[in-house]
Amino acid sequence: GDLGIGQGWEDFITVADVVLPMVYPSHYYPGAYGYARPNANPYAIVKNALREALERSRPHARSAAIRPFLQAFTLGRRLPRYTPHEIREQIRAAEELGITTWVLWNPRSVYQRDALRPYSTDVRTASSGGGQ
Repeated sequence: GDLGIGQGWEDFITVADVVLPMVYPSHYYPGAYGYARPNANPYAIVKNALREALERSRPHARSAAIRPFLQAFTLGRRLPRYTPHEIREQIRAAEELGITTWVLWNPRSVYQRDALRPYSTDVRTASSGGGQ
């Protein structure tokens, strides 16, 4: 749900080309998707949130592409600290659902290089339409 802030998914997925939901685990309330500490479960929270987004988009013929914002920061003193592991877990959750583009967000613009894997030559070749 939109927690009463007016961001009804179905209201905008058919009028935009791309939507960027912020699925930051630290922003989910205790008990979300059955987890007492959502922030401590980045893979599960992101996977559940994006699965739900895909399911809610499926009935609409012209639905926007989903490109989630993923959490690359630690919110206050909430544990765990967000290390490359927590960031990679969110990426893994998105990619397992077929979502291969995403945006990392850190309000200090400090990103951990180890959170990303090297860009594959195979992926670059496939996406450019070239290759041998």
